[in-house]
Amino acid sequence: ILDLDIDLASIITPTKLTLEVSIANTQFANDWEFWVYPTQIATSNFSSIYDCNSLNDTALKILEGGGTVFLNLNGRVTKGKEIIQSFTPVFWNTSWFKMRPPHTLGFVVNPMHPAFKTFPTEYHSNFQWWSLVNKAQVMHLEDFPAALRPLVQPIDTWFINRRLASVFEVRIGKGKLLVSSLNLGKVNSKDHEPSSDALVARQLYHSLHQYMLTEKFQPAFQVDPQLIKDLSEKPSKEIFDPFTKDAPDELKKTLPVNKQ
Repeated sequence: ILDLDIDLASIITPTKLTLEVSIANTQFANDWEFWVYPTQIATSNFSSIYDCNSLNDTALKILEGGGTVFLNLNGRVTKGKEIIQSFTPVFWNTSWFKMRPPHTLGFVVNPMHPAFKTFPTEYHSNFQWWSLVNKAQVMHLEDFPAALRPLVQPIDTWFINRRLASVFEVRIGKGKLLVSSLNLGKVNSKDHEPSSDALVARQLYHSLHQYMLTEKFQPAFQVDPQLIKDLSEKPSKEIFDPFTKDAPDELKKTLPVNKQ
């Protein structure tokens, strides 16, 4: 057993590191990835961003006037509620196991997107996303423009291949909207911080909001406000639900045929 005591206080920016342990004069080694986030984040003025949990009248008024809104739908999604996400992927396949959850296969993300400037990531899921993604709801974008690409896009089971999102951006009226269903904690629009003490959630929240203050926040697609409301008010148009706790048909013991 090895005890390591490494001072990370000098790391003041979010950083991905790799710890490697090897046996001298041999080829034997092992390594572990880990992420370091500052315990204190420089205070940013997010007062120009309206945080909300629903597309309420205030949010719509701000958007129509050309303002910026962050919509946190975590725990409030209806369109896509039937799609269960876990950090771990589908077990074997969802067809054989009658859509037993989870239903997703990780997600894709553009690591060079400015929204993740202060949240180091690869193009795929990794362990810094665990608390953000595990059991977080996904949004089913069945009625959105076909070319819209979410910032964080969960991969659906290959038997259905629905278009899903965990984070995406659009325009409404003259304004700009960023929507998230990740586990960012309960966002209070007054203090602009997640209630969760998790450094990961706080760091991603901060990174997204910093991005929303820049000129690079330019959503490409204009949508009707009702599309956003539908995410929390209407179910998916088609819900495939053959779920059972019974064993797959192929594993059931078959009775001998009585031939007469």
